[in-house]
Amino acid sequence: MRLAARYGPVFSLRLGSRDAVVVSSTDWARECLTEHDVTFAKHPTFPTLDLMTYGGTTIGTRAYGPY
Repeated sequence: MRLAARYGPVFSLRLGSRDAVVVSSTDWARECLTEHDVTFAKHPTFPTLDLMTYGGTTIGTRAYGPY
């Protein structure tokens, strides 16, 4: 919450070689996940995360699209 207080409800962070968008407001999160869901559905893969989630098969790490 300290970062949100300093940078606002939506900001980006660099995580290793990847950029990440942080949404800390419930109103902004609702808009991102309901009105712009397809835009934000694709996410990068991380090798370590793939190991921890059995190849990205959990609901939070699964790729967007038909299964």
